[in-house]
Amino acid sequence: METTQILIIIAAIVLSFMVLKFVTKLLFRLIIVLIVLIVFYMGYQHFSGTNIFDNISKLCQNDKDLKCVCFTTPILDDINNRFTNEEIEKIKTNKLKCNIEFGRSFRAKESEIKKCFEQYGETSILEEILSEIKIKNFLFKNTNKEKNGND
Repeated sequence: METTQILIIIAAIVLSFMVLKFVTKLLFRLIIVLIVLIVFYMGYQHFSGTNIFDNISKLCQNDKDLKCVCFTTPILDDINNRFTNEEIEKIKTNKLKCNIEFGRSFRAKESEIKKCFEQYGETSILEEILSEIKIKNFLFKNTNKEKNGND
């Protein structure tokens, strides 16, 4: 081998170590930021003293309200069918579990909810409700891959 080839190989090895070091630093920083965001979110959930079950129950100001009939009732019925009252109270203390179970119930009843709103001629109320409970983009954003995989 000639000296120029050896120098190129050494330079390539040194450069690859520098790139590896940079990439690991970047990934480490991203992971730290992600962990901090998760901790803040969980802290907020824990110390806020509210849960999603109680928040959607507040939508039922009167039993004939469309939000109550089409949105809250199907979801709460699904939750009550899947869990006992003791289990529901236990889930309410764990905010993350509460959000997960709400998301499962919403996905299970989503077509029923949409049909109900369409039946009453209100197609935009669902988006309004999800915005009100401030989890629209977090729990219910489905990719095409998820939609195709679940059908």
